[in-house]
Formats: sequence, structure tokens, C-alpha cells
Amino acid sequence: MCPLQQMPSPLLPRPSLLCRLEWLLAIFLLALTLWQTGRMMHAMASTSITTDEYGTVLTFAARGPQHVATDYRAPKNHIFFNLLNALLPGSDSLLPTRARLLSLIAVGLAIGGVIAFTASTGRLLEGALALSLLSFSPKALELAMQARGYGFLLLFGVVCAIAVIEFLRSGRSGWLWALGAASVAGVYTVPNFLFFCGPLLLLTWVSSKKRAVFFTGLATGILILLCYAPVATQFVQAFRDFQADPEMDFQSVDGVIRSIQLYACSSQSWEAWFFLLLLGLNGILPQHPSSAIRSGARIVLGAAVIFFGIVLILKTPPVRVTAFAAFSFVFAGILALGDRLRIASPASLRIVVVVIAAILVGKRAISGTAHFEFLPAEDWMTAGRVADAAFPPSVNINYKDHAKYLGHWIATPEERSCAFDEAAYLNGRLVVVDAANKWAGTQTFLPPQDDLRNAEIRIPGSTRDVVFFLRLPSDSGIQNAPIQLVDGKVPTGADVAPGITLQSPPVPGGLHSLVILFNRSLIPGELNIDFSSPSGDKQPEIAPLVAGNALIIPLKGETREIQLKLTSGDAKLRALEAWTCRK
Repeated sequence: MCPLQQMPSPLLPRPSLLCRLEWLLAIFLLALTLWQTGRMMHAMASTSITTDEYGTVLTFAARGPQHVATDYRAPKNHIFFNLLNALLPGSDSLLPTRARLLSLIAVGLAIGGVIAFTASTGRLLEGALALSLLSFSPKALELAMQARGYGFLLLFGVVCAIAVIEFLRSGRSGWLWALGAASVAGVYTVPNFLFFCGPLLLLTWVSSKKRAVFFTGLATGILILLCYAPVATQFVQAFRDFQADPEMDFQSVDGVIRSIQLYACSSQSWEAWFFLLLLGLNGILPQHPSSAIRSGARIVLGAAVIFFGIVLILKTPPVRVTAFAAFSFVFAGILALGDRLRIASPASLRIVVVVIAAILVGKRAISGTAHFEFLPAEDWMTAGRVADAAFPPSVNINYKDHAKYLGHWIATPEERSCAFDEAAYLNGRLVVVDAANKWAGTQTFLPPQDDLRNAEIRIPGSTRDVVFFLRLPSDSGIQNAPIQLVDGKVPTGADVAPGITLQSPPVPGGLHSLVILFNRSLIPGELNIDFSSPSGDKQPEIAPLVAGNALIIPLKGETREIQLKLTSGDAKLRALEAWTCRK
């Protein structure tokens, strides 16, 4: 599996021992990688899709395959991804498991492909190192698993890289078919993939000097043109519009470093620079003896470098379209470096590198596994539960102005939708929801500033916070609580650690909910909740909803006197306001 070129030495471990150490390290890293990827898949399959994903599903996939194949008025149409999605049942579903299903499968296939290829070629450690860097770059997995085409690009990039290396190793034409098919599918998903697969095919032809490669490239180009023929005019116009309003992520080489940091090696800038130069220089420097794996890896490295060069020249592509190329560069670079260490370097150097890799990558992987945290980009599903659980049907919700996707998660969206009316807002009959993009600046809705009774329920997201703006009721409906919780002045509050008791008297008409706001977002499980009926009746069944900075207790028409006691181990956690909502 991992031959050494040097004879065993009394001062060095036997080659078989070194192979065992490499194997154990590879298995260890792969176990952490699969565990981390599995947790990320679960998180992405159970949390809200984002604004861009809504656009992808509702604007394209939900309208059927013919619409997908003939409408390119917006670059959000990742055609091949949407085409497959439209052909499957539930193409209009906004449930994250269904909407992201193809992307989750693509990521799994990409990881499986790397493992199978590197295991079959005796390079499992190199594959494990590359995959561990990918899996512990959370932005890379999050992007690839979204209901868009970026997971497909990751898969097709891996297929192209493996196909080139295997073709140079075996000369079998089947790998050329795989290279051509992955190239067509990748470009048909996102056109920028052409900047990678085009140089890849060209460099493979130059390296092998085989006519079959040339005709594969020619056939690939023709198929790409045929695929885009139905939308050619729209495509040109979309390209012009995009050039006129670019995202400006690649104004300098710093954009390349950012891409590597985000999608291939989560690290500091100097670490990314060092890693980039190490892999790049190793690919450039000659090696004797060499192997077909190294030759193929160098071609993939070259194609990735050309891809980033084109992106830097254009300046306009967003950084997310480079994610697949960042991983392809790192994967090929690690393969080439591993080949040098296995074939053309002293065994002692190989031992040192294996130990350093075990320490650095293993430490990062263990830390990432132990401190796994996931924050959805936009948590519309939780926001929908808040709307239904916290506010009774008599309270209208203004969401269409600033947070239109909330309507997909409210039980009766049209009945509760209402235009903004300041009088209704100040009387507590209207709640306003805002979900401004954090990168675009401040929120779009500003509540009346002279009203001390304004409050917010904030559902955090990495891209957008979904914020409910509301007016606190003049009567909180709470008895025997600290005055700071019912004074209508949000900046005040009471410490939770010593314990807070809230009591609500009997309400003949029944209560809809009890809502408590805190000074920060809550962590599920950090609050101890003791809920009882002081009259001695059977304890009501409750299902508390922890949502951002709010704890919401749905009361389902409870008419009896209720009592709630809260405690927490965090001395800094403060409850700011509490109130009940009548049914």
C-alpha cells in the first residue's frame, strides 16, 4: 500500500510499521470527517432553506423541467441541478430535507469518491487529510449542501480530478468519458465550471498527446453549446447584467486566499498563504522518480491555478463559485506532495511530515468535533413556529414588506397578513417582521423611537436575523414577578440564576402563550423550567419553544392559574420582560 524507497535502518521504524501508522491516522481522520459531515448533513436537513434557495426552488424547479431548461433570466438557475430536481417528486417542496436532497447526495458521493480512489491507489492518508480539511471548513459544507448547484460542482470537480489521474495511470478511454460527462454536467450547472474543465482538458491533451483527449474536449464543447442553446440570448444578457453589478470578491489575490480559507482550509491568512505556496511550489518543482498520480495531480493543480487566474482577470465572480476549485486544488496538491514523500524523499522526512500532519490536522479535527456549532443562515422555520406559538390569531403579522418567506411557515399566512398600520402596532394588534441582510446594512423597519414599550424577538442567522417587532402589553398578566420583568422597559431585567417565579391568575377565556425575553440568545437545555398549577391540579403538558432570545410557552387555552419557575447556571443570563397572551 505505501512502499518506501529506502532500505530499513536500525534508527528508523520498519516500512510496515510506518504504513500501519499512516493507516491508523487515515482511519482516525476519516472517522472524524464522516462524523462531522454527518452532523452537518443532519443540521442542513433540519433547518430552513435560505433566500437564494427559495429563489432556486420557487422560480425554477417548482415550475417544471421545461421552464428550467428554457429560462435563464437569472444566474440562480443552476440548470442541471434544477432540471434533476424538477424531474423528481416534490420539486416545489420547501422542506429542507427534500429541497436539499440532491445536494446532500452529491456531497456524500464526492466524499465517497475521494475515499474509494485514494484507498485503491494506496493514498488513503492523502485523501483523509484533504477530506478532513473540507469537513472542518463549515462554510464549504454549508454551501455544498444548500438547495443549489454547488454540491454538484464539488462532485463534478472531484470526478474530473480522479478521471484525469486514472486516465494517465491506465490509459482507459472510460475515464475520458467520465471526464467529458462531468465537464458538461458541471458547466450546465454553473457556467464558471468551464474555467476549470476547459484548462483541465487542454492540459491533459498536451500531457498525453493522444487524439482521444482532443476529440473528448471537442465533443464536450459541442455538448455544452447544445445545452445552452435554448437560453443563449438570455445567458448573454444575464452575463452583461452580472458584469454591471458584480460582487467584487476578486479585486486582488486576497480573494483567492479567502476562497481557500472558506472552502478548503479554515485558517489564518498567513497559514493559508503558507499552505497555498507549499502545494503550489511542490507541484512546480521537478521530481525524480515520478508517477502517473503525480502527473495527473499536477494537471489538476494547473487547471485550478488557471481557473483562479481567469477569475482574477474577470474580477466579478462571487467567491462561492470558486469553492469546488479550492478543494480540487488542495486535493491535488496533497496528492502531489504525498507522491514526493512516498517516492522521491528520504523515509525520515516522510516520518516527520506524517507526525506533523497528525498533530496539526488531528488537533484541528478533534477541536472541530468537540466544539461543533451550527447557526442557520436564515431560520424561517423557527420564526414560523414563533409566529404561531407566541401570538394569538387575533394579532396580525406584517411580514410581506420585509420578510416575505415567513409566509411559507405560518399556519394561516393570508389571514394574518396585514399592511403596516402604526395605530394597530401601538395597540398591540400588529407585529412587524424584518429580515434584512446583515451584509446590506441596518434593518429596513424602524419602530417608533418614542415608545418605551417596544420589544424584539430575534431569531439569529448567520446571514439574516428574523426579528419580530412588537409592543409590550400594558397589562402583562403576570403576578408576583420582579417588577423589572413587567415594567415595559426592556433594558431592565432580573437575574435568572437565583431563580425567577412567574404566576398567572385564572383566565376564563384561556391563555394562548406565555413569552419571556432574555438579554441574549438562549442555548437549548440551559434553562431549568418548573411548570405547575398552584391549585394542585394535574400539571399541564407544555412544550417550551426556545427561539433566539425568547422562551415561549404555548398554553393552548389554559384557564387555570399557572406558575412557572426558571433557573439557570449562567450568572449573566437576565430575563428582560415577560407577559401572557390571551387566546
